[in-house]
Amino acid sequence: MAAACLSAVAVLALQGCQGTSDLRSTASFADAYSGGAYVEAAAMLGGETGLEYDEDNLLTSLHVATALRAAGRLDASQAAYDRAEEHLLWKSDEIASVADLLEAGFTLVGNDLMRSYQGTIYDGVLVNTHKAMNAIAAGDTDRARVELNRADQRQENAVDQLAVKVRALGADDPESAAQATEHQASIDRSFGEVMDPDGEVARRLAAVRQLGEYRDLRNPFTDWLHGAFRLATGEPNRASDLFRNAAVLDGERNPHVLSDLALAEAMAGATAPAGGRVWIVHEDGIGPSLEEYKLVVPVYTANGVLAAAAAWPEFVPGSPTAGRLRVEAGEQRTMTEVLLDVDRYAATEFRAGHDAVVAKAVAGGVVRMLLQAAVQNEMKDEGVAGQLVGLLAPVLSVATTQADTRSWTALPHTVGVAGVDRPADGRLRLSTLGGGPVADLVLPDARFVLVTIKTVAPGAAPAVQVSALGGG
Repeated sequence: MAAACLSAVAVLALQGCQGTSDLRSTASFADAYSGGAYVEAAAMLGGETGLEYDEDNLLTSLHVATALRAAGRLDASQAAYDRAEEHLLWKSDEIASVADLLEAGFTLVGNDLMRSYQGTIYDGVLVNTHKAMNAIAAGDTDRARVELNRADQRQENAVDQLAVKVRALGADDPESAAQATEHQASIDRSFGEVMDPDGEVARRLAAVRQLGEYRDLRNPFTDWLHGAFRLATGEPNRASDLFRNAAVLDGERNPHVLSDLALAEAMAGATAPAGGRVWIVHEDGIGPSLEEYKLVVPVYTANGVLAAAAAWPEFVPGSPTAGRLRVEAGEQRTMTEVLLDVDRYAATEFRAGHDAVVAKAVAGGVVRMLLQAAVQNEMKDEGVAGQLVGLLAPVLSVATTQADTRSWTALPHTVGVAGVDRPADGRLRLSTLGGGPVADLVLPDARFVLVTIKTVAPGAAPAVQVSALGGG
């Protein structure tokens, strides 16, 4: 018995290396990335090229790809995003049922840090969205179209996959389910106390609910970008449908999107002016993250009340940097307006699975405590071996009571957009609301232009990309 416990602890320590290593590397990366040191951030994880890391590590691929994109190293960024897409769990043709998700390795008594990061549903949509933006910046119209189509398909699948995910979080393999069933009365009572509507967990979740949600886990920025691309490539009818989705998605109509919608409808009716359009995308701040929330859970037994530890991820909103930007183009004066609130987007998926994640954490804590108590009772008269088991059981419990707080932390806090007619002098000036200069740009000689600005920290130089959209 003692040897078995020692082996279990050793295996847990080895298996947990992937998740805990991810957490450590993410923390180092975030320090550099959040200060605008994009090249250094990528090098921390991927060496000089940015791509010298285990290609199977999804989380590293996401972070490296984002940093390389901000640094303007588009080919390397695209390679990292390709690696990420290869290892995303939420592929449109692979996850359609609870059985599919369970095969990916969800467990009850174990810890999610024992397996590789598999991503979220919204990660997948944004991977293809970012790959499309890389392709646009590189002038690769064909690839941009492919990536936007993939992002659109992921958007279409999101509502069904989210329902599958929530169901799967409440299911498990037969062995773990049998352990839970054996102790179901204790689990139910403990879970009921944790989920007290007036308790601390409910209050914390209420703060997440206040962020709102995106219906069907569909984000308006991806639809808007796809619409701008379709408009620039001569497909105004398709563009108008996409702009309409973006305009009404969350009930808050963005004036720039409404202008784009009107332009698309005019072009579809051959009544549009001959002039061009300049679109500005502002990725601002640092997006949401997860932190561990740990709670002592009461476990009711025939011999009294025991205390079990349970832990699960808690949602932490991101933080803005510049907020909206002022836009000057000839005589035109406007401001970017938020189209995608990444906090809200991520919180939509987080909140949908929250109760199931808590139930899993509480059930795991209760089962581990009851198993620990049973082992200690069995071995209490076994001398040195019994004492060793008594020492190892709490260690085993601690090793499996750690929340998986891995997430794609290099996303922005918000994505704002603006659109202006192409100025006659071909210049675009961007500044903060306080008047601080951000960029003074000479636009390419193209009818449609996409300008992307990333601001992650006060004082850090913004990352700027200017691209002809639609092939010229």
